[in-house]
Amino acid sequence: MTIPRGFVRCSIKSPCPVCGKPTSKERRIGWCLINAPEGKVYCGHVEIGCERDRFGNAIELSHGMGFLHRITPGAAPATREYQRPEEPPPDFAAVVERLTSQAPPIIGYAAQQLGVTPTALMRMQVGYTRSSHALAFPMRTDAGKIVGVRFRAFDGRKWAAKGSRNGIFLPTRMRGAGPVLVPEGPTDAAAIIDLGFDVIGRPFDRGGIIDLRRWFRLHQRPAVVVADVDAPGIAAARKVAGELAEVTTVRIIAPTRGKDARAWRQLGADHDEIERVISMAQEIT
Repeated sequence: MTIPRGFVRCSIKSPCPVCGKPTSKERRIGWCLINAPEGKVYCGHVEIGCERDRFGNAIELSHGMGFLHRITPGAAPATREYQRPEEPPPDFAAVVERLTSQAPPIIGYAAQQLGVTPTALMRMQVGYTRSSHALAFPMRTDAGKIVGVRFRAFDGRKWAAKGSRNGIFLPTRMRGAGPVLVPEGPTDAAAIIDLGFDVIGRPFDRGGIIDLRRWFRLHQRPAVVVADVDAPGIAAARKVAGELAEVTTVRIIAPTRGKDARAWRQLGADHDEIERVISMAQEIT
């Protein structure tokens, strides 16, 4: 881009009088242009307050390359920094509705690949995104509000939708009595549904504690934290159990076969076996 005669690029020593950029944390030379003697600035960040033509259109150096602002000729550089406008939070309820509508053709295949039943995945409100060929699970607050979406590709990769916050994985049709098992992740939660228990999935090993505490405080049901069978998994389960022990009765169990709840189920665990393991676990105090 050719710089107009009389203009110079703004810099850290002479920032843009309109947006205050660049700052010390950014590039030393900015995109904005200033002609201080004539009182003109082409600001590449701020349109509000710029000069407009008789049709109300913003006057630009070229398309998207800076809006013309008038300042007092010879004015000192601005000291304020540009504030990026806040983006509205995503409508995750609408996102989940769209993703679940795309899931039915893939649920059978997904269940087979994960070693769970289609019914369990549907109770976890699984969705599907064609663009990434990945399953999608809603993350919720203790009250059920959707605050994010966790994606799981069929090659095992996991990520969250932009703007998500970590919530808990709440299935539909909770029975309302007996212990609630608390494994890590939505697919382990689906496996436990298949074993005949109510379940709430943690977003990661030590995650979801605030929402879990609120849920168990409200519903007053016993919690059974399901640990992954490795040192980090056991340590995380103890941390979560310690937090939940302040609001409800808690036990910790670990699979007797396999590395996690889903593998345990695939290796032949059934409802009676899980109940025996729970009955032998000591209550956390």
